[in-house]
Amino acid sequence: MAELNRNEKQTIGTNAVVVSKTKEINRPRKSIIITNTSTGGQVVTVAIDEEAKDKEGIVLYAGGLWSDTAEGGYTPTQALITAISNNPDATISIQERLG
Repeated sequence: MAELNRNEKQTIGTNAVVVSKTKEINRPRKSIIITNTSTGGQVVTVAIDEEAKDKEGIVLYAGGLWSDTAEGGYTPTQALITAISNNPDATISIQERLG
């Protein structure tokens, strides 16, 4: 099966939303990069395998990014990934590679 590359933009609000769910599509995650592309000062928080809570966990300020990749023999998380913003209308970009 060929790799699947996902490049998307997603709007994040003040309620937690799912941004990646590899288990439901039955393909292993090889890498994921989430970037806070907001321009209004929104802070986005990312959580792994639980519901994201504002500023508790992986906190991304404008321009900040989080990545989880299969480098050096490391296996990226296969868990659900969620995100929340401290203000409405935050935006993130997601680049994800699935096997």
